Amino acid sequence: MPQNALSQTFLAVLLFVLLGFFLWRNTLNPSTGALKQVAETDQRFTGFVARQFGVNGDLQWTLNGTAVQHGTGDRGYDMQNPVITVEDRQQQTPPWQLSAPLGTADAALTEIRLSGGVTGQRAAYNQQGPLRFTTKTLLIEPKTQTAHSADNSQFAELGKGGNPIWRSESIGFRLNYKDQHLEQFKVRDHYQPPAITNTHAIPTKQQSDSSAPSASHRPGAQP
Repeated sequence: MPQNALSQTFLAVLLFVLLGFFLWRNTLNPSTGALKQVAETDQRFTGFVARQFGVNGDLQWTLNGTAVQHGTGDRGYDMQNPVITVEDRQQQTPPWQLSAPLGTADAALTEIRLSGGVTGQRAAYNQQGPLRFTTKTLLIEPKTQTAHSADNSQFAELGKGGNPIWRSESIGFRLNYKDQHLEQFKVRDHYQPPAITNTHAIPTKQQSDSSAPSASHRPGAQP
């Protein structure tokens, strides 16, 4: 066999061996780019406080919690033990404090959703005792000053010893902070006045058919 033919045969075999070696190596060590995955979160904080101020520098609401993480790609926030303090922008009543085990929010904090059992509390004011409400979930829209829930909910005014003077049960409600308007759906009211009734301490309520939505104004009961 001529020398040139041997050289060509040898080069062909060598190239074949090298190609097989590289294929085998890539099989054992796949590209790191193929295995790389985008992390679900890009920021995590333990203990946090966020405050929203108005154009005049007045505090509108405060959000704090034990932990928060920000989703990669600006997908919003997941919070643990969030507590939202909503200030009365007319500064006429004490602020409401809303708390829950879990919470989520979009990146701009235009929507904050509390879940896992929500409790809202407001301190006593004027002739009215402390107010409290409970519900399963609550969607808060700070920019429009509204909050609403589609779950079973209960509002109550507490007397001495923390016992309810009245309580109002409903299947969902919508609360407008700006207009101080509370709308409840399928309402059941229970009144249990103390021994000495203070007519100023029990808010009046517009009665309606329990099977239809009802709207009521509760003086001082709104944030």
